[in-house]
Amino acid sequence: MNIFKLDVGKKHIHHITKENVEQLTYRRSPWLQDYDGKKSWFAVCPGCDNPIQIVGLYSDKRLPYGKHFIPQSSLEQKLNGVVDELARDFCHYYSKRKPYDGNYKRHPESPLAKAIFETLIEQFDRVIYILEKTIGIKISVNLATQMLKDYKTSYSWLYPSSTLDNIPWVFAHMSSARTIIGRRILDNDMFTVLKKKFEEEQLPIRFGENNQIITEPNDDGKFNYRALGFCLIHHKQDMVENILNESIDLIVFTKSGDDAPPPVYSRTINFEHEYFRNLINKPDNGNRNMNLVNLAKDILLN
Repeated sequence: MNIFKLDVGKKHIHHITKENVEQLTYRRSPWLQDYDGKKSWFAVCPGCDNPIQIVGLYSDKRLPYGKHFIPQSSLEQKLNGVVDELARDFCHYYSKRKPYDGNYKRHPESPLAKAIFETLIEQFDRVIYILEKTIGIKISVNLATQMLKDYKTSYSWLYPSSTLDNIPWVFAHMSSARTIIGRRILDNDMFTVLKKKFEEEQLPIRFGENNQIITEPNDDGKFNYRALGFCLIHHKQDMVENILNESIDLIVFTKSGDDAPPPVYSRTINFEHEYFRNLINKPDNGNRNMNLVNLAKDILLN
C-alpha cells in the first residue's frame, strides 16, 4: 500500500513518503523502533486498522510501501494498530487477500467502523456533493433520505471493503435501485445518450426544464415513475504497484418484465480517493449544508 495513518480509527490518511513519515512521527516510538536488530518504521493500515511495516523509506531504487505486519518477536513498545488476522485477511490492501464470501463483517465496536460511520454523518453534505459530481445525477433530500435508510439497515460501515477513502461510493453502492424519473441529469454525456435513447426507442419519457427526466401519463392518466431506474453495482478493487484503484458501474435501466433488460446507459465510475480526502479535510468556511448533516444524524443516530 502507498498510504498510512498513525493510529486506529484515525480519519487522516497520508501518502507514504520520507517527508510525511518523518514530519508526522518526529522519528518517535512506537512508529520507529528496533526490530530484528535494525531500525524499522511502523504505522497503521487505513483499510483494516492492523499494524503495518513501512519498507524502503530511504531506498533510491523503488518507492516506499507498507505491508501488513504481525510481530514475531518482542518490540520496545506496543505498536499502534489492532492485530486482527481475520480483518487483515479481507483487507483490500493485503497482498494475500481472501475472496469476500459475504459472511465476514467488521465488529460494530471496531475503531475503523466507528470512524467510517462518524465521518459519513459529519461529512454527509460533502458525500452528497461528490456523489452528484461523479455519478452525474442530482440527489434530492428525499433520495438522500432513502439512501440513508438503506445504509442503516444494511450496516454498510461494517462491510469489509468500506474504508475512510471510499465512503461516498460505498454509500451509493449499498442503496437499492431507485427511479430516475423526476431527477435532474448533471452529466452532459449522460444527458446526450439518454435523450437519444428516449427518441430512438420512442419511450414515453423526455427531458423537461433543467435536464429533469419526466414521463408521460399512461392511458389511465397516472404517471409511471417506475419506468426507468438506476443503481450502482460491481464494486471493484485492484492493487497496482501498491496503489489501490476502485470503481463501480452506474446502470440506468428500463423496468420492464422480471428479467434484467440491457442497460439504457452505463458508465464505470473511478473512485477519486484523494479528492474526497482533501474535501473532508477542508475548513468549513461557512460553505457547509448542515441541513444534510442533520438529516444524516436524525436517521442514523435514532
